[in-house]
Amino acid sequence: MKKWFLLFLILVIIAVSIGSAILWNADFGYVLVISGDWQYQQSLSRTLFPLIFFLFLFYITVRVLLKLWRSPRLLRGYRQQRSAERARRNIIQGLIELMEGHWQNAERLLLRDIDNSDTPLLNYLMAARAAQQQEADDRRDEYLKRAHEVTPEADIAVGLTQAELQLAHGQTEQALATLTRLRELAPKHPYVLKLLSRLYAQLGEWEKLAALLPEIRKRRIVIGDNLLELERNTYTQFIYYVARTGAVFNLEEQWKLLPRRYRDDAQIFRVYIECLINSDNIAAAEKQLRLFLNKHWDEMLIQLYGRMDLPHATPKYLDYAEAWLKDHGRSPMLLLTLGRLCHHLRLWGKARVYYESSLAVHPTVEAYAELGELLESLGEVDSSKECYRKGLALSRSQSRSRRINDQPKMDPLPPLPPPPPATPKPQTANQSQRSSSELAGLK
Repeated sequence: MKKWFLLFLILVIIAVSIGSAILWNADFGYVLVISGDWQYQQSLSRTLFPLIFFLFLFYITVRVLLKLWRSPRLLRGYRQQRSAERARRNIIQGLIELMEGHWQNAERLLLRDIDNSDTPLLNYLMAARAAQQQEADDRRDEYLKRAHEVTPEADIAVGLTQAELQLAHGQTEQALATLTRLRELAPKHPYVLKLLSRLYAQLGEWEKLAALLPEIRKRRIVIGDNLLELERNTYTQFIYYVARTGAVFNLEEQWKLLPRRYRDDAQIFRVYIECLINSDNIAAAEKQLRLFLNKHWDEMLIQLYGRMDLPHATPKYLDYAEAWLKDHGRSPMLLLTLGRLCHHLRLWGKARVYYESSLAVHPTVEAYAELGELLESLGEVDSSKECYRKGLALSRSQSRSRRINDQPKMDPLPPLPPPPPATPKPQTANQSQRSSSELAGLK
């Protein structure tokens, strides 16, 4: 291939030479220039050829002089290009070292030739992360400061990086100050709100987190089950917080301010009722629990109804609970609750009926224990021992199967009134008739 090209080049040179010689000697006319006593006369071809040559030489000379004039600037540009390329290689290698966990090498490479870097902001932010991993907080803060200086318009990016590093290092107070400032700069920034919600949860600032939740839902910062879990946990802890720090009136007022969908949530509502009970507002707890169960039936809540130490227990509470038998007559928790209410009211026969009905639907250790206690006090020792034995066997079976009880622990039962020492107290005719008819209906 090279031989053919060389042969072609030789032929072209020969052809050009021959053509030039012919044109040089050809007679295409002449040129006559007269200036005073001076005159120039020559053939056209011999005039054009030197003129073209000198024009070409002049062009080459000017180009060379311009190159020489521009050479210092071109040299500086070449050096800057090489420096920028070297800085790009350093940041790439520095990021690789950072991802591989070589913090010291990463910090060194990210800071090398940073004055020539196209992305000094990125260099300083990544160098700050490398310094953080070396527990060099002073250097980290210095790099963040420089990052803000080189790119003042990137205040949010620098602040978020600072907040992340502070949170990772356990500097919660500094992180809170940083995120509070960022929220003032960008109140609707999604990541600022997300980090702030995590920090509020970590610090137990449930009131502030509850105020932040509507914006989190609106901006879809957390979605799906994660949002449900976040809101449920926040409102639950918020209720506990209000109950610890405020009066009962404040608790009820704050409860009314919660979104409706969470006031209808059985888990959150149960916490609210427990807080009312613990603050000795039993009457309000009973009323609200009863109204809630009329709309939203829940097995744990009906069990809680039977655990309340209702003041001056009267048959009306039993009537309220028995009204639920129409729709939930096969609920073991309702039957157990009715047994406890009858126990409180000293209706021993009805209590026994409901305890046995609850065990027939679904045996529980609590029902066996309470029925055994009742039978023991009534003098039926053998039946009482049998209940205790079955309850113990059920407890061991549950322990062996390692069943996980996800439901929150209940408060201890209020003390039940002791039955008569030997024989049951005679019931009224109406009470006996009600007990027999209810037992027949339940069975």
